[in-house]
Amino acid sequence: MEVEDVRNSFIGIHHGSVRMGAFTNYLAMKKLKKAALGYIATNLTHDELSTLEDIFRSMDKEGNGHISLMELDEAISRGDFSENILHDLRELRKDLTLTGDQKLNWRDFVATTMDRSVALREENMKMAFEHFGHTNAEFLTIDDLVGIFGGTAQAQEVMAVLDTNRDGKVYFEDFRHALVESLDEDDETEAEESSNNELIS
Repeated sequence: MEVEDVRNSFIGIHHGSVRMGAFTNYLAMKKLKKAALGYIATNLTHDELSTLEDIFRSMDKEGNGHISLMELDEAISRGDFSENILHDLRELRKDLTLTGDQKLNWRDFVATTMDRSVALREENMKMAFEHFGHTNAEFLTIDDLVGIFGGTAQAQEVMAVLDTNRDGKVYFEDFRHALVESLDEDDETEAEESSNNELIS
């Protein structure tokens, strides 16, 4: 093999590794965001939830606190909601891996569709951070993350992103920054999709 071929192969591997690293970070942040927003969702006030409650009830035909995939698909196809809500519902549907008789519960629905400004309130992020900690320490450890995600592999993925100085501790500022960044990426993706749709139409 020529030197140039070896060099090009190395560059291809390097670039692939970079892409894989970015993808792993993206998945880790999605896991963290889902866990944090899920907890925040269970602690919102009635006023903060009123609109979402109406939307959920309109889809929950059986009134049992769960939505089937068929009910979600029907709601999206009807398009009876604002464009923002419809976008959230489509994103929710895209992320779901439910099959058969499995259902979407209220907590996951709220976590996905809650207003971004509510999710990013300092007190809400602090509440989630403190809930995840199992000690009185001002930081999270790998054991805390294992408790959140239920497995060492997922916890290590998230820790690798959050623990930037590799001291085994995740402070609130690290947690807050990662959560804000993850939500900002969602906004950027939404803007890109909207722009692409406009170009297509």
